[in-house]
Amino acid sequence: MADVEMKKQDGSHKAELKTEETKAPPTPLAQIKANSVLIDKAVSTIEPRFTQRVLRSLTALRKRADASTLRDAVEEIYPKGERDGVQVSHS
Repeated sequence: MADVEMKKQDGSHKAELKTEETKAPPTPLAQIKANSVLIDKAVSTIEPRFTQRVLRSLTALRKRADASTLRDAVEEIYPKGERDGVQVSHS
């Protein structure tokens, strides 16, 4: 059996793998929207696993979210026309 000559790697392949693996985490707004979709799916299908997924993500989300993020999320999830009948108390 003949020996096979090994080619040297220049390291660019490893750099490509690192850039693919290190994705930016989703923004708090995107996470809130995704959680809203999961809660809706949990209610419609009566599946507790969707609710459990949301509950697991809340700890990390709570650390990153602030008042403006929550306001933006509510405004995007529930547009103004849909919120007119809902009474919101500000305390």
